[in-house]
Amino acid sequence: MIALMAHLAVQPEKREELLQTLRSLVDDIKLQAGCQDCLMGMHGDAALLFSVWENRDSLDRHLRSEQLGILLGASALLTEPPRFRFSDAQLPEAGILIEQARREAAAGGRE
Repeated sequence: MIALMAHLAVQPEKREELLQTLRSLVDDIKLQAGCQDCLMGMHGDAALLFSVWENRDSLDRHLRSEQLGILLGASALLTEPPRFRFSDAQLPEAGILIEQARREAAAGGRE
C-alpha cells in the first residue's frame, strides 16, 4: 500500500475554484483501479489531497491519469508549485516520479 499526499497552497481568491476542481476529481480518482481511498480537505491556506494505492502499478497508472493531469493543470490557482509526498521512502522523490509519468503519458497517450 502506498499513500500519496498533495499539498496545494491556494490563492485566497481562488480557494473555491480549487475546491470545486478537487471535489470533481475525488470520485473519479476513487474509481481508478487500485485506489483504496481518496480524501480532500483544507489546512490553513492549503488544500490537501490524500490517496491510497494498492501497489506501485496502480500508483503509476494514477500518475499518468487524466485526473492527475487536471490537478497539475490547476497550478494557476496556487501560490507555489504543488508539493507531493509518498508514504514509501523507497520511491524516488515524488516530483521526479510524477514528471517521468507525465512524460510517458504524453508520449504514449493517457490511460
